[in-house]
Amino acid sequence: MAVISRPSNRISPHARASSTYPEALRRVASGALLSAAVAGGVILLISAGLLAYGLNHRDTMFSGTRSAGADLSGMTIEEARTAMQARLDVFLLEPIELTSGDSALSATPAELGVSFDVDATILRAYAFGRTSSLWQESRNWLDGLAGGYDVTPILMVDAGTFARYMNEHAASLAVAPREPAIVSDEQGRLVVDPGEPGIAVDVAATFATFRQQAMVMSSEPVEIVTVVVEPAPVDPQLTSIVEAARIIAGEPLHLSHDGTMWEITSPELFAMLRIDVAAGEADVRVDRAALRSYIVALKPAVFAPGRDASIENRGDQIVVTPAAYGQQLDVDASLAAAIDALESGERTIELVTLPVSPNITDADIATASDLAARMIDTPLTIAWENGSALVDPHYIATALSFEINPARNPKIVIRIDESILSGALPNIAPSLWVAPRNAELRWINGQVTMRRAEDFGKELDVAVTTRSLVIALRNGETTVAAATRDVLPEVNGQMASTIQFPDVLSFGRTEYGSSSADRFHNVELAANRLNGAMVPPGGIFSFNEAVGEVTFGSGYRTGYGIIATNGIISTIPSVGGGICQVATTVFHAAFRAGMPIERRSWHLYWIPRYGQPPSGMKGLDATVDADYNLDFKFRNATDNWIAIVTKLDGSQLTFEIVGTNPGWDVQIDAPVITNVRPANQQMVYEENSSLPAGTTVFVETAHEGFDARIRRVVRRNGEVIDEVSLFSTYAPARNVTLVGTGR
Repeated sequence: MAVISRPSNRISPHARASSTYPEALRRVASGALLSAAVAGGVILLISAGLLAYGLNHRDTMFSGTRSAGADLSGMTIEEARTAMQARLDVFLLEPIELTSGDSALSATPAELGVSFDVDATILRAYAFGRTSSLWQESRNWLDGLAGGYDVTPILMVDAGTFARYMNEHAASLAVAPREPAIVSDEQGRLVVDPGEPGIAVDVAATFATFRQQAMVMSSEPVEIVTVVVEPAPVDPQLTSIVEAARIIAGEPLHLSHDGTMWEITSPELFAMLRIDVAAGEADVRVDRAALRSYIVALKPAVFAPGRDASIENRGDQIVVTPAAYGQQLDVDASLAAAIDALESGERTIELVTLPVSPNITDADIATASDLAARMIDTPLTIAWENGSALVDPHYIATALSFEINPARNPKIVIRIDESILSGALPNIAPSLWVAPRNAELRWINGQVTMRRAEDFGKELDVAVTTRSLVIALRNGETTVAAATRDVLPEVNGQMASTIQFPDVLSFGRTEYGSSSADRFHNVELAANRLNGAMVPPGGIFSFNEAVGEVTFGSGYRTGYGIIATNGIISTIPSVGGGICQVATTVFHAAFRAGMPIERRSWHLYWIPRYGQPPSGMKGLDATVDADYNLDFKFRNATDNWIAIVTKLDGSQLTFEIVGTNPGWDVQIDAPVITNVRPANQQMVYEENSSLPAGTTVFVETAHEGFDARIRRVVRRNGEVIDEVSLFSTYAPARNVTLVGTGR
């Protein structure tokens, strides 16, 4: 591609348009007249045509004018500048590749330092066809019309920008030479590596290639020029260093301890070497700090803690385990041994250790063991007034334990489990027990009175006595005084002022007026002794306790009672005969009140008077006899005190249960009678020595035997709170007359 350069007469395009062309036109006109005179009419016509062409393009580019592939024909300077700038921008921003083997970089010409002088290029294009004689320029016009005229763009490439780009992005293409060095070969031997050439990027040569392509606006890839960089020559001193290093690190070093072997390999030893070069002499030695670090890393593997002596109570014996010393790595001594071995050519050393003392010694254990043995083997007595007992050593032995703390003095403390030691005390507790006695309160004539004050009881104070045992064991004492504490009664006299009985909860009523005089007396005596008996909330009423002793001495007379002897049922004279009617009547009241029945026994025979209305029904009776451990008991299930009120009129015996209405609905079903057994109506005469001779008493009337079941349901607010089914079975009664044989 031809580059046309016309450096002279650089003027502004506007100046040429205003001054140069009138002068040229004058020369053209003068030449045309001369040519017309010489050449004639044809020339005159051609000249006139060229003149018209020139005048037509006086402000625009001549036809065929091109630059950088852009057709500028007929464009003004501003239009050409715009077209050129667009064309050059495409080139500047289109990436080109810079390649090196399989590697490549991609960058735009602008990034690589290429720039254009658009204005200068446009002036060069505009000057085409305007700077020579009309004859010469007309020839140029004709050439432009025929084949076009290319104007080379004025292009600059900044070497600094290119170099900076290459240094920043092409560094990865360079390979530094490997300099001669001492290395370890595949067998672990130390050798001198002569090195290896490297590769460097020749930025200047690459720039020259790129600039040449840029000048012609080529987008073809640019080959990055590289050069080989040779390593430095081998220093002869490296060989001597290798020989010295092989003596120290040419073979592995083995560290041994208790059958375990650790190996420091030749490469590891080589890495520990330190080489100092001074005045042409090389000093090759092992870095002590590096070797020490390797040995320090073995401390956990070598360490074995001392085993503490121990003591354990296994219940049946005290077991002692003796102490044992441990070991730890002596780093400094082991390091010195390793250095000596390397310098002397030895390749195996034994690691040096130091003993590790146990925290708990045999002497510590012996002190605790002797003290525990003394506690167990020395007899320990618990004493109290009028008695004493030895503590079972088994409880002492099992109560002991050992708490070990090396930071404390003494290191072993004997602990005594009081909960275990207290197990030795229940055996002596009954000897110290004194039962409390409740105050006897009675509801008499609408007022609570105290018939008998309460008495405090006594019981063994287990906690205090146990603590005294612990102190005695620790101090070597052999006798401990048993400690007691008061036992409060459930009922005391102070309660009297706070108790009220606003409601009648139920009643029981039976007929006793037809009884014999002695029986009549017994019924009223027992009934009066029950009068006003009180039961606290949740308390248990006991008929035998409330009535008291039933003997001649307590005022009772001989009546008749039913007994069974060797399977034979009979009625015999009995002290207090008739009190079963009192128990039955109280039973009626309690049963109808809904109180839970805790204890009740039925008669061997059914006694018809107990089933009479208004409170009786068939099968609802109770028999009592303290001598035979027969008692009637019920529980006060209300939240308030209740009392039993006795009413006697010589005919009817009535008991009312008074208290605070609990809101119960008590439903009692009619008795279900089954297994009816007929009675023998034959009169039976039985001799009895307690009756005077010649006396006869009719004591039994024949009645059938049967089984009875009575169901009771107690509800509160519709919810069942208690349900019970009482069962009774009665043998057939006989007609019996007792015949006296006594004096």
